[in-house]
Amino acid sequence: MEPEKAMWIAVLNLAVKDAKTLVQRVEKNPDLWGNPMFRREVLHIKRYFRSKSTQPGGFAFICDLMGIDVDLAVKQIEELYLRRLKKPVKQRPSRVAMLLAI
Repeated sequence: MEPEKAMWIAVLNLAVKDAKTLVQRVEKNPDLWGNPMFRREVLHIKRYFRSKSTQPGGFAFICDLMGIDVDLAVKQIEELYLRRLKKPVKQRPSRVAMLLAI
């Protein structure tokens, strides 16, 4: 394998590992959503995989270089990791529950 391709495969592997690690961390400790640094990491990894940029280092660039269908790859990454990186919506008590609490 060409050294350049090996390098880009390593970059891609690291990005996937980072996404997996973020999922594992937040599933173990949902309070991480309160941490701005964690939320920034999540935003960064989502932008990386969802970007259509063909600039060197971008996900689409690496997929193209490897002959991988970028749309299929993004779909799989979404299913495996990114959809699990959604900040939970806080449930507000219903009006009935608030009245019963009085």
